[in-house]
Amino acid sequence: MTKKNINVAIQEVDFYGDLSNSIAQLQKYQDAYSADHTRLYLDGDLEYYQYSDDKHYVLRLMGERLENDAEYEKRLAEEAGHERKQIDHDRRQYEMLKKKFEGESK
Repeated sequence: MTKKNINVAIQEVDFYGDLSNSIAQLQKYQDAYSADHTRLYLDGDLEYYQYSDDKHYVLRLMGERLENDAEYEKRLAEEAGHERKQIDHDRRQYEMLKKKFEGESK
């Protein structure tokens, strides 16, 4: 198996002031993170403050990068676990159906 590209949150961002300042800040993010990430983009969510009904909009700088060795090993272990569970489930289902239809003549 090969490593996959994953989407990760790099940091929360705030833009205050005029548009030229925001563009300059975006360029700094581009320069800082483009070496490690193949795709940079902004993602936003509406979040609630803790213990309050007030909400605010959070903007995050996101990036796509190749998973590291630890993430790769974890994903492989999780996939192997899922595969084992599926095989166990299929075997139990097979045994149940075999028992149910065993002895039926054609």
